[in-house]
Amino acid sequence: MYFVSLFLAYIALCIAGFLCYWFQDPAVFQNASVKWVMQVAGNFTPQFVKTIAYDFYRIVFLERNTILRNIYILLVILGHLVIILDIFPHNYTYHPRENHVIIPLLMLLVSSVLFIICNLTDPGTITRRSNHYNKVFTYDGVLYKAGKMCSTCKVVKPARSKHCTLCQSCTFKFDHHCSWVNQCIGGLNQRYFLGFLISVCAMCANAITMAVRTLWDITQHKQLWQTKYVDSNGDPQPMNALTLSQYLFMQNPRIVFLAASLSTILVLLGAFTSYHLYLAAVNQTTNERYKHHYLQTSRHGYNRVNPYDKGIWKNFEEVLWPNVAHIKLKD
Repeated sequence: MYFVSLFLAYIALCIAGFLCYWFQDPAVFQNASVKWVMQVAGNFTPQFVKTIAYDFYRIVFLERNTILRNIYILLVILGHLVIILDIFPHNYTYHPRENHVIIPLLMLLVSSVLFIICNLTDPGTITRRSNHYNKVFTYDGVLYKAGKMCSTCKVVKPARSKHCTLCQSCTFKFDHHCSWVNQCIGGLNQRYFLGFLISVCAMCANAITMAVRTLWDITQHKQLWQTKYVDSNGDPQPMNALTLSQYLFMQNPRIVFLAASLSTILVLLGAFTSYHLYLAAVNQTTNERYKHHYLQTSRHGYNRVNPYDKGIWKNFEEVLWPNVAHIKLKD
């Protein structure tokens, strides 16, 4: 039961962290269901715990820092250390003629390059000299109105832009501020962000496959399914899945934990990636989705229309090849 308890605690921690990241936009807390959950949870949580949790949340998610970026790098390093130290030796023992290095190495390389690009690429920072951003999208008159000035940056805000309080700048086609890459996701780096998410999902899936295959090879080589275990009464019992999982965890804790933890991360990250692919398919940003949802709940009879939706293929084309580049060339 030790393995089950540890894994359930890990799942709870992953879900809590995912929700904190998902809810870092204050607009989410306007939802009535979210307010109710927060109120119920607050009634059963000691004050000192709430203070510590809020301070942690504020520092990590509401202030610009490199904490999550460094945590991601550390997790990638630790995960690949498990692959090198624990999985590769078994792979080359049971399948000596196969090349087990090339695929994880290529995936790590692609993911790392996209991660670096996301960190370094300009998301579309708007300055007084970047007038070309005003020519990309038309103002819809609802979410975006012509001539509106940013009170902080002192520039005219182009359609689909937003001021980020963490970066202290306005961003073209603003989607959200990503704490994992420590900068905004906008019109110029959205393609790299989507590629990064997909590459991390692929990297997790490959690591899970390698770990599960290793555990299966160990099980088959030692004929664990044919063995019996002694229960608390001293009687021999046929092997079952729970007992086998506990045995494998005790004998190969890092491999089992890697497979179990990455499976949880892959489900959450896969849902997050699917959400952003959907937004790209309908040509909508996270910021716009929140705003439309707020207007639907606050204005009776509000008709939700997306004037920027050009069809799925044109929408993805806009993400992969932002049309702002053509306008900059013409200027």
